[in-house]
Amino acid sequence: LATSLRWLVRRSNPSITDTMFGGLAKAASEAMDGGETPEFDPAEAETEINGMAEKAESEGGKEDLVAKLKAAATNPKIQGAVMDVKNNGVAAASKYASDAEVMGILKGCFM
Repeated sequence: LATSLRWLVRRSNPSITDTMFGGLAKAASEAMDGGETPEFDPAEAETEINGMAEKAESEGGKEDLVAKLKAAATNPKIQGAVMDVKNNGVAAASKYASDAEVMGILKGCFM
């Protein structure tokens, strides 16, 4: 995620340095209540994730993502992260950067 965000920020403004980017990422993380996943409705999250799986399946060529989404639709950790990013934007994904399982799903769906 950090690499994706760094690329996006630099593409929009090449004068931004890694030091500046680190500060922006830290500020975004701190602004999101220290990395806590907000409360969510598990049934709504499962419906949302299954919808993402259907969309990815209809686009074709995303079999790996579809399988991950279907397997994770009832996983509370994945549900919380997906709903957090859906409701709070891609910047919310930074709090999950250290979790490879969550990031694999978020990157496939939102980035």
